[in-house]
Amino acid sequence: MELPQECWESIFSLLQHHRYVEPLSLVCNMFLSITNHLRHTLTITDPTLESLPRLLRRFPNLHTIIFRDIHGSLDSVLSQISQSGLPLISLDVSNQTSFPLLGLKQLGSKLRNLKELNC
Repeated sequence: MELPQECWESIFSLLQHHRYVEPLSLVCNMFLSITNHLRHTLTITDPTLESLPRLLRRFPNLHTIIFRDIHGSLDSVLSQISQSGLPLISLDVSNQTSFPLLGLKQLGSKLRNLKELNC
């Protein structure tokens, strides 16, 4: 007998860190779907910028995005995020070489739930 998806979500949500959830996403498609919905924080580095549109679709419940070690402007990246429709609450663009003013303007006009901006 299989457990319903809601039970699995409850069990997975008890895991404290996403590194414990990652192996579960490899077990089956249902576990992949559950772990994708439970992921609320994403750290983006320069190598992951290329796959950003796919990541934004994969994790529809992201509340926090953190940028680390990005070389170049974040304006186009923030534009993509503003059009994603994510329920973002927190964004960390600190430790960047330039201030992404245009991208932040777009975010401000689209994401009304954004409460924390770390520059």
